[in-house]
Amino acid sequence: MKIRKFFNYGAFAVCLFFSNSIFSQTDYFWDYYKIAVTLPSDFKELLDTDNEFEAKGDGMHLYIYIFDDHKVSLKDMNAETKKVAKQLKFDITDETTEISDDEFQGRYVLGYKSGSQIMLAGMIQKNNDTNLWIAIEFADGDKEAEREGLRIINSLRTIK
Repeated sequence: MKIRKFFNYGAFAVCLFFSNSIFSQTDYFWDYYKIAVTLPSDFKELLDTDNEFEAKGDGMHLYIYIFDDHKVSLKDMNAETKKVAKQLKFDITDETTEISDDEFQGRYVLGYKSGSQIMLAGMIQKNNDTNLWIAIEFADGDKEAEREGLRIINSLRTIK
């Protein structure tokens, strides 16, 4: 009975340790735009300015460009996302997909460039029309990185 109890407590401790390391995340904030994003804790910040943010994690590279010119509306986001993808010279593999929550809305597309897969999202902050371009690069065929990219995009939120 003591061995079983020890095993149960040990298994619980191991699960707790791994769940903490797997789900450990870091928040990044842009006070000027009142925007935050959550990244896995393995990401290391490479660039952080008023309009740009770049970070690299295990098998992923993230770039965010924030601008506030009110020129790209939601109805234009489909065409604009494809246009930016072509300007970045990557091959689009899918149609754009709508992405939306209470605070942000936009479109994302998947494509390839130089042997890597890229997820490009054009987003608009609903309450003030701030625009964001998010590019996430990861290994071709890495479905977990693709899911993680969507989690990163969905973590965008307005801060008070």
